[in-house]
Amino acid sequence: MSKKQPIRMAVRELSDPKTGEMVGAMVPATKQDRDELRRRQIRVGQWLKCDISQPRNGGFWGLAHKFGEVVAMNVPSFSGMDPHAVLKRLQIESGVECDYTAILIDPVAECVAAFIGQKAGQHMESVVNIAFDVVRGQVFEQRVARSLSFDSMDEVRFQNVMHALAQWVADRYWPDCSAGEIERMADVYAWEAA
Repeated sequence: MSKKQPIRMAVRELSDPKTGEMVGAMVPATKQDRDELRRRQIRVGQWLKCDISQPRNGGFWGLAHKFGEVVAMNVPSFSGMDPHAVLKRLQIESGVECDYTAILIDPVAECVAAFIGQKAGQHMESVVNIAFDVVRGQVFEQRVARSLSFDSMDEVRFQNVMHALAQWVADRYWPDCSAGEIERMADVYAWEAA
C-alpha cells in the first residue's frame, strides 16, 4: 500500500461564519491541494484527524550535508568520511535524535571469548573470560541514530537537531569555534559550491 501524499495547507486569518470572530484557519495551499481534498471527499464542516508539520526546506538539507563536509575537512577524527556518515556518527556520539536500546553484555562477552579462543587458543579464551567477569550481568545502553529524512521530522525540529550537532562539534572537537561559527562556515561553503 502506497503512502498518501500530504496535503499542504496555508494558515490564514478568516472570519468564522458562525461567530463572526477572526480566527486562524487552515486552507488548501494550492489548486492541487484543493483537488486532492475533493478527491478524498473531504467536505466543509467535517472533522479530520491531522498530523501537522512544517515542510522541510530542501536547501537546509543541502546545508546539513555541507556541515558534514566541513566537519570531515577540519576535524581529523572525521577525515575521509562522507557527510552522511559524519552526521550519523555525531548523532550517536552526542545522543541527539537517538533511540536507546539496552544490551546485556553476557551474550556479547561469550561470543568474543569464543572467537578469541578459536583464533588464539583456549588459554587466551580463559584470560578474556576473566576480564569479562568484571562486566558480566551488566546492561549497556546502545544509541541508534534516528532518521533525519524529510518524512521523519519537520523543519523546526531538523534545525534544532543541526544546531545541537554543531554545538557538540564546537564543545568536543573545535573549541576555538562557536556552534554559530561552524554553521556559518557550512553556509558559506554551500554557497561557494553552488
